[in-house]
Amino acid sequence: MQTKLATCTNCNRVCFIVSRKRAQEEVTVNNKFYLKCTDAMKAKMFPGGSSTVARYESCSCGNSYKKFRDFKKGDANNGDMLLPILDKKD
Repeated sequence: MQTKLATCTNCNRVCFIVSRKRAQEEVTVNNKFYLKCTDAMKAKMFPGGSSTVARYESCSCGNSYKKFRDFKKGDANNGDMLLPILDKKD
């Protein structure tokens, strides 16, 4: 299965699309690990606290996942870090 990409209409960040179900699965796994971490590990690895599906609902610039457009060749540069974003169909 090919990874689907989308581009933020505000800052042009490219993200990979995940379903709400997949986001919830990732949150569950991440939070199980988070609960086992020491306070020092949490501060270093999870500066924003535990994981939530809400974090998949917007770009780092604050733009809603509903305002992303389809990815076009050339939107991403080599070395860009891709983050997950909800599928706007969800």
